[in-house]
Amino acid sequence: MNVLIVDDDHLVRKGIVSLMPWSEFGLQVVGEAENGKKALQFLESHPVDLMITDIAMPSMSGLDLLREVREHYPGIWIVMLTFYQEFEHVQEALRLGAIDYIAKVELEKDNMRDILTRILRR
Repeated sequence: MNVLIVDDDHLVRKGIVSLMPWSEFGLQVVGEAENGKKALQFLESHPVDLMITDIAMPSMSGLDLLREVREHYPGIWIVMLTFYQEFEHVQEALRLGAIDYIAKVELEKDNMRDILTRILRR
């Protein structure tokens, strides 16, 4: 499965790419984008099965990106990245079709296998 990481914070993107045991789960990160608009541009020419995206980003929020992806690429699984105080946005994302969410405070090396297991069970 091909994975796209979308977050406006370069360090968060690099951390997710480097810390997750992608290959153990049959996953491969095929791209990164710093906002929703760039993610949509990437999707035009690259097959993606799973997108992990931040909710709050400049240019195009993760929720707006979720709406666009649901309309144009309905087969892509979407997981939202969030801070705990954005819970109302998480609820909206789940209603719009996100399969899960990850609180950014969970992004520690010890949790990575648990996070991927949870995502793939859905």
